[in-house]
Amino acid sequence: MNCPIPVGFSSASLAGYGLNDVLVRGHRLGFSSIEILGFEGERHSQGDLCGFAFAERAPDALEELRSGLADYTTISVHAPFIFVPLLTANPGIAREAFRQVTACIRGIAAVGGTGVTIHLNSVPFRTPEEWRMDAEDILRRLGDEACERGVRIGLETGFPNEEEIYCSLIENLDHPGVGACIDTG
Repeated sequence: MNCPIPVGFSSASLAGYGLNDVLVRGHRLGFSSIEILGFEGERHSQGDLCGFAFAERAPDALEELRSGLADYTTISVHAPFIFVPLLTANPGIAREAFRQVTACIRGIAAVGGTGVTIHLNSVPFRTPEEWRMDAEDILRRLGDEACERGVRIGLETGFPNEEEIYCSLIENLDHPGVGACIDTG
């Protein structure tokens, strides 16, 4: 049996365009899968990036997004991570980061998506033993939320930045809603 492999792209790969333009252009280019950024207003070396800030958008905006995604078979979101640390000693920032990632989980499920890419952030002056329990708790709670909505989370490589620590975190967590996401870039 010959099964075609869906080829996808990220909304970040078409810098300088608005999200609606990116959705149309991606489909015209033949892509069947898309990852949209779950945040707005960021810039990359190639220019301004478009996305959809699920945590800040009104619920009626989801219907317009769902319509724009209708031609895609696989839909995912890259949750906020720039200036949004899930691991922090500041409880207010931790709550806000968790709220934004949770909004991405709920939002992508609402528009028919199935995947959420997240990042953990480095924790200055703390050893893996010191941040590991917090990381596992956060991943478990996000994984539970994802499972409730039929979504899976992919923890992107980057932090933990040591392969053994990264793999053991995923393996020891052993959560059906949380897996690995390898960033080849």
